[in-house]
Amino acid sequence: MKKLLIFIALVFPLAICLSGCYPNKEMFEQENADRVAAKGVEMIQVWLDENMPDAKLEECTAFVSWTNYDGNRYLTDYASGTIRHNGKLKVFTIHTVTGAVYFETDADTKQKLNEIVEAYFDEALEAMGIIPESVDEGYAFQSYVMAPAKDGDSTTELPGVYSFDFGLPADVEDLNAFVRNPRSRLPIYISKPEITVADTTDLSLLDLALTETLEEEYGLHIGSVKIKNSDQFFQKNDVRNETRAELWEYGRWLKADGFELCGRAHERKEVRNVETNEVSVSDRKVDPETDLIFEQTDYGYKLSLSNKDLDDSLWIRAYEGAEILNYDFYCLDEKDYSPKNDPSEKGEKAVWQKQKDGSYVLTYSSDHSTLRLYDGDILVHSENKNKDKN
Repeated sequence: MKKLLIFIALVFPLAICLSGCYPNKEMFEQENADRVAAKGVEMIQVWLDENMPDAKLEECTAFVSWTNYDGNRYLTDYASGTIRHNGKLKVFTIHTVTGAVYFETDADTKQKLNEIVEAYFDEALEAMGIIPESVDEGYAFQSYVMAPAKDGDSTTELPGVYSFDFGLPADVEDLNAFVRNPRSRLPIYISKPEITVADTTDLSLLDLALTETLEEEYGLHIGSVKIKNSDQFFQKNDVRNETRAELWEYGRWLKADGFELCGRAHERKEVRNVETNEVSVSDRKVDPETDLIFEQTDYGYKLSLSNKDLDDSLWIRAYEGAEILNYDFYCLDEKDYSPKNDPSEKGEKAVWQKQKDGSYVLTYSSDHSTLRLYDGDILVHSENKNKDKN
């Protein structure tokens, strides 16, 4: 059914990429890379003489960046290598136009940076009234200092690449002071696990302008953040050369005899093109009069959705005394149904589950997760009436 189709849709692009669809060509001449490397050697040695005279330069090569914009490799203005200092090797990167130097962080320093930046970001969210009740434990908070792909008088063009993670600027001594002084440092990229907030928090107040104002004030770039409550979902993320902010609001599509169809009833999407800085906005809301048909049939119910912008999936909530509660169902595609065949052959069994507020939600019998209905789905009466709904 549709679950299988969704899985295939997600896996197929990945399979193509893994099979070698990217050309991975070098879009530069080796002599230019050698020139960047030579400049890097000269500049880092000068920097070492002034700042770490007891350090020894081990190696230095031009830094080449791969980009998923076209799958090719491009020469940058950076040179990277290693130095030996106090018996230890340190990885450095230097910008051969501006002279900015970065050192790769070790695991402990990286973890400490993430902890400081996350606390700093949480304070920024709290200032907007976003107070997490819980955070998804499946992912870790990530952050890094955004070394610019193009800086100073650079003429380098890297399609779809705007920053790099080279570690910390060489002059950073106090991580906490560095993070909390946004006017004197580069922006810090962040990616935070999904946040759950109280249902009383109105996420519709969040939009692209507000999050970009927060970024400017706190010296951050929100690469990925997702915030949700029971009825709303907001996310801001980067997708190639776009910055997106999306709001989803869940609500009632249809109110019928003792039950209602619920789903994503409002979607606002804002997209900023990083290259042109232009913003496009779409704002869609469900219209029950034109966007769906949920009709009762001899075998049960049939769903048809005409709003292709919002028809992700719908679910059913029913209330005590509703006729629809008299049956459990099998859910299947209309094309798979025949009155001559047992619906259990191609359908998924759905049963009612009582909620804390006394209502009932139609769920999969296998794991009692909420049953999701898509365009063209039908509900076929189970042979046995649902007599005990408690």
